[in-house]
Amino acid sequence: MLRKVNLICVGNLKKSYLRCLEEKYISNINLINIKESNKNDESEEILKVLNKYSNGFYVLFDLQGKESNRFMEEIKNNYKLNKDMIFIIGGSNGVSLKLKKSCNLVLKLSDLTYSHQIFRISSILFIREILFI
Repeated sequence: MLRKVNLICVGNLKKSYLRCLEEKYISNINLINIKESNKNDESEEILKVLNKYSNGFYVLFDLQGKESNRFMEEIKNNYKLNKDMIFIIGGSNGVSLKLKKSCNLVLKLSDLTYSHQIFRISSILFIREILFI
């Protein structure tokens, strides 16, 4: 079975230069867009997608998460075990506690606060770097 790398994002990129960057770097990553609404509805939609990947390893990007550099090996090891990798960027208001508890890892990429749009590009680059894709 071939492993998949997925990125679930709430909302769409609004600026054309960011869409161009995303198109350039998104290859080998399946992008799944969730419509913006409220935190609970967005989280429920994400959980529906996660149900399709029972053998998946779920990584949520969150401001209250653990520092990502300490868990890079764990992500790489699960990728090598042929697990589907599902990375999640919630909406600008965060995600539900139920979704957080469903994830294997809750990580923050930085102590800096990025706009939602810039973070989406940063997370794609992080995924490509850590999994060498």
